[in-house]
Amino acid sequence: MSSGISSNCNTLGASGECPPGNPFSCGCFRAVGGQGADTLARFYALEDKGQLGGSSAGGIVTNIISYGYVVSNLQCRQAFVADQTIEIDCDNDILGNVVRLNNANCDACKTLAQQVAADRAKLEAEAAAANPAYVPQTVSSDLESRYQGQLPDGADGICKYVCLQCVADNIDQNIQMRIAAECKVDTDEFISAWTSGMSSQAEQEIRKHQTALKGTGLNIRNDEDIKSLALSVANTIRQMTTVEMLNALNQNALIVQETKIDPGSTSVVVQNVSQAISISMFASIVNKNYTDSHVQAAIDFKQREQTIQIETNFYDLVRDLEQSVKTIEKLMSTVVGQIMVALGAILMVVLLIFSGLFYFKPRLGVSSDQDTV
Repeated sequence: MSSGISSNCNTLGASGECPPGNPFSCGCFRAVGGQGADTLARFYALEDKGQLGGSSAGGIVTNIISYGYVVSNLQCRQAFVADQTIEIDCDNDILGNVVRLNNANCDACKTLAQQVAADRAKLEAEAAAANPAYVPQTVSSDLESRYQGQLPDGADGICKYVCLQCVADNIDQNIQMRIAAECKVDTDEFISAWTSGMSSQAEQEIRKHQTALKGTGLNIRNDEDIKSLALSVANTIRQMTTVEMLNALNQNALIVQETKIDPGSTSVVVQNVSQAISISMFASIVNKNYTDSHVQAAIDFKQREQTIQIETNFYDLVRDLEQSVKTIEKLMSTVVGQIMVALGAILMVVLLIFSGLFYFKPRLGVSSDQDTV
């Protein structure tokens, strides 16, 4: 394996998450440096100052990782919608008959259903008898079929949820992202696709916050600079992540999208099931593992924060000087401004003359006394 990701994360919690605190204690993350770590640190610094426009640094990291993971999983041959299945054991006719014929709730439900139908017919008859002009209402054949059911004993009608062994109705397998157990997260192909996907999303995040990042002293001049920064961020996240962390994300995703009914289950109702895992759902899994404290520790944010603050202050100073120069230029462009500048210059000359007189006057006095002696 040449993916460059270590394999020593062996103390994950029961939920598959890295324990809180020091992320290096369980080997879930590795310490990283370089330009990518510096860019991530700037996102956190901007968040601390409320300069991310409503976004959060943790959310940006989560978006980058989640999108990359989706891209990498789409590279797997098993990641097709056609491969998604829901297995429900409802085909045991003998067991189904036992449930239907020996279910007191089923019998009670059918008795009540027949009573409701009989009462409705009686009500219509009484209305017609009381009013010869009244035309009794009839139930549509479709509604009556669904109410009474197709089986001879009516077990699949209105009482199907208590009479049948199990019911699966309106199941929609809408797999927006298929996390397949066969996808190996430690292969070069997976890591490459993951990094590429993260780079693409990181580019979008950098473009979105380009102005704010420049305010921290980051030099962004053109698209090539943005692409370079995005790739460095993706590489940094890849380098800080262990293969066991990727496996933990994979296992959590499999659990989220799993639908399972144990064999031998009776009177089970499955209705309007939507088996899906979207980017937002996967993002919640990522967010539980890539916490702010873990990522900040991996990039040594505290140390980088000091450097970022110095660069930010320098950037603000240069910006203020530029603004001052522009103000003076604008002032000089008006007649009143020119007069004010001229008066200011004259005042400075007068101050220099007075300062010179006060400075040289004592020395002149001493020299005169010596000549007298």
